[in-house]
Amino acid sequence: MKILSVLPLTDSFSHSNAGAASLFIQEIDEKNKKSFVVGATKNKDIIFKKRYFNIEKIKKLPYGSNISYASQIVQILKKKKIDIIEVHNRPQIALYLKKTLPNKKIIIYFHKI
Repeated sequence: MKILSVLPLTDSFSHSNAGAASLFIQEIDEKNKKSFVVGATKNKDIIFKKRYFNIEKIKKLPYGSNISYASQIVQILKKKKIDIIEVHNRPQIALYLKKTLPNKKIIIYFHKI
């Protein structure tokens, strides 16, 4: 089963600057070679380099950075066969993905609540 974990825009999936969601994903998915991570980091020391998709160009207009980020995630999902999408701390992104990809299983995690 292939899983895609979607990090919040503010979370860096790097060894030097990992946030709560990144640390959680690293611990849970470290041995699962069928799991992938998508995020937006400027750091070069990415945790799972071979299983990480970095989104660099995020537009704030006209719909906001979360929707811009989510629409680029949809493009990745069209190329990869993913069974489950985990969205961390971003209900707006989860709702956008559910509306755009109604047949995908989506799980939302909330950290630090």
